[in-house]
Amino acid sequence: GQVTLSDLFFLASFLLACAEFVVLRRRVPVTLPFLLLIGVALFSLGGVLSSFESYQTLTSIAVIARLVFLTVFWFWLGTVVLRRQEHITRAISCWVVSAAICGAGAIVQLLVGDVIPNGSIDGGRATGFTAHPNDLGALTGIAFVPALMLASRPRIAPATRAWFYVLLLLVAAGLILSVSVGALMAAGAATVVWLAFQRISVHALLAI
Repeated sequence: GQVTLSDLFFLASFLLACAEFVVLRRRVPVTLPFLLLIGVALFSLGGVLSSFESYQTLTSIAVIARLVFLTVFWFWLGTVVLRRQEHITRAISCWVVSAAICGAGAIVQLLVGDVIPNGSIDGGRATGFTAHPNDLGALTGIAFVPALMLASRPRIAPATRAWFYVLLLLVAAGLILSVSVGALMAAGAATVVWLAFQRISVHALLAI
């Protein structure tokens, strides 16, 4: 009962990819990052254990199953569709733009008030274009490091870098205005991991 436009795009892409494999009889790659599978397993275990104490156990388990399906199959679909580096960069850019739009909505709510349909700013916590402040926090928290990565890429045009900085600031604004402590902690931890696995550049330090 919570099908989104993103879900419809995903399902259409998933069906088209499966149809291509059936028609062209191509071998289907099913490899997924090992760390991703460990993360999904840990999330599922923790989610199931905590669901027994929730007020709506079945609904909680259904959310876990939906997230696992979208995560595993979405990443698999990404390995099938995104074949080149420019494909990945374009997909990440679109993803960051969507999070930045939600961050811009939070700024509008802060400056103007409750003008976004189905949104609110209650107790200083903005929702942007999502249904709840925690949704905005999760969305922008996950997209923060990709936005940081785009803004700190080497050898890009100044105008492109300025655009990516605007996106980074909008994502950060949404993260802060959501006042989601968990999302802020997750974004901080992800930033530490991102820095640990790359060579520190001047652009990265400036973006941070």
